[in-house]
Amino acid sequence: MQLITHHNPNVSEALEENIIESTRRLDLNEAKFKIAWSIEGYTDNQIKDDPRYVKYMVRLIGKKDNKGYEKFLTFHKCNDTDWDQFPEPARRMGAKIDRIREDPKRGMYCLDDS
Repeated sequence: MQLITHHNPNVSEALEENIIESTRRLDLNEAKFKIAWSIEGYTDNQIKDDPRYVKYMVRLIGKKDNKGYEKFLTFHKCNDTDWDQFPEPARRMGAKIDRIREDPKRGMYCLDDS
């Protein structure tokens, strides 16, 4: 919500420590974890994804058997099928998300299923 409402548009971070014990395994597919993101201009609200200037890279970093690993994840522009898999947005956010979805100069990216 902070990013959509332009609260601190340069950097936004939400950190919650010790939510999951480091010894506990979390399967994001089993948890039905979904995320969508976009980078937009502050004044024009248009998506910034021209490949001449922008390159998105999504990676998963973790540790397994005391050995670190890194995996690059694939993604695509979110479509109606993706949006149908998200939970109902908070009441105040529904209209804002709809405006992003309906404007051809805006949009968001979703992770590929894996």
